Amino acid sequence: MKPRRASVKLIYKEKDITSDIEADVESISHEGNAADSSDSLSVTINAMADKWLDDWMPTKGTTLDGTIFTHDWPEEGQEGQMNGGVMTVDNIGYSGAPGTMTISATSKPNDTSFSEEDREFIWKNTSIQKIAQTIAGRYSLELRFDGKDAEIVKREQKATDSSFLDDLCKDYGLILKAYSKKLWIYDREAYKKKKVAATIDRTDIVPGSFNFNDGFDGTYTHGIWEYSNQKKKIKIRAEIGKSGRTKRISKYASSQADAERRLQAALDNANHGSTKIKFKLALAQIELCESQNVNVTGYGKLSGKYFIDKVTLEYSRSGLEQTLECSWVSALEESESNGKAVTLQNAPLYYTSVDKKPVRTVSGKYYLYDGVAVAGRYRITNLASRCGKTPVGKNVTGWVDAKDVRSVT
Repeated sequence: MKPRRASVKLIYKEKDITSDIEADVESISHEGNAADSSDSLSVTINAMADKWLDDWMPTKGTTLDGTIFTHDWPEEGQEGQMNGGVMTVDNIGYSGAPGTMTISATSKPNDTSFSEEDREFIWKNTSIQKIAQTIAGRYSLELRFDGKDAEIVKREQKATDSSFLDDLCKDYGLILKAYSKKLWIYDREAYKKKKVAATIDRTDIVPGSFNFNDGFDGTYTHGIWEYSNQKKKIKIRAEIGKSGRTKRISKYASSQADAERRLQAALDNANHGSTKIKFKLALAQIELCESQNVNVTGYGKLSGKYFIDKVTLEYSRSGLEQTLECSWVSALEESESNGKAVTLQNAPLYYTSVDKKPVRTVSGKYYLYDGVAVAGRYRITNLASRCGKTPVGKNVTGWVDAKDVRSVT
């Protein structure tokens, strides 16, 4: 049996430098954030050789693209990968004893004025998506908008495009993520309603690494929005929730509906993360990423559905470690984690979502492991009792193309 192993690939300034520096790489850490505007990549180098201070000295503002691979993981023949996309080197650190260099990069387009140049502008009779498209166009960024748009009657900008757009999105319950080549805006509350990507049991977590925190500070059960303009004879009042811990907002709203949506967003933003967990997986599940949901079991009343806020994947010579930070969503109903039955007929079966060659064909009744489509494929399993359970390698039969799922019951 082949042992599990991990490897990395580094592309610097659009050139594959993996073979040149792999002997000097001490560790690589990728941090994916669901709500922060950017992800990050950090590479720690054994820089005792003089070349790192001379010809090999990295430069701020250059591009760095890192991929972490898993081989025969979690089972023999299974492959996986995690790539955070092209990032911009924004910090370089060096310590002379014992000669260590750290190269840090961010997904935010720091080689532009996106986060640097303050702008003064008044946006009128537009929408969040149109504003985002205009800003994305300034920096030749692709825009992916996955949420409910909102009309903007008037909004004043006195900030960088990054800060302004981030605040605007949060004001309407949307989350902005910035990458070197694109902007992604999504509805976190809608994503929290999606099915779980995996079930993680207490036995899948490194003993002693599980931390739970539940607090009242900054949370609300009731909200009131009030705005009046005596000159224009406008009076708007919106109220959400039950009395108790009340959040009051007194500011401009263009309509009753505008006030209600922004009040709901303010409550959602305040309450998200009031109950949090953090843990390290005993065996990294490289397919898990920020903005997905997981079902955590084996912790009594602490068990339930959680939204992944942050995923940290750390590669080193000693192995691969994965840490998840999550926020409580709800107690998960059993039916939500169970996949649905599908009928397959001579369907090609793949080890991963990206393999080009199938390992065999399958026919008959199977079950969608989690109902999550990745690269146009679904994971299937042969028993309903295995749906959503980990370790994935022992419970998943393989991947099939979405077009081969002929009927679902």
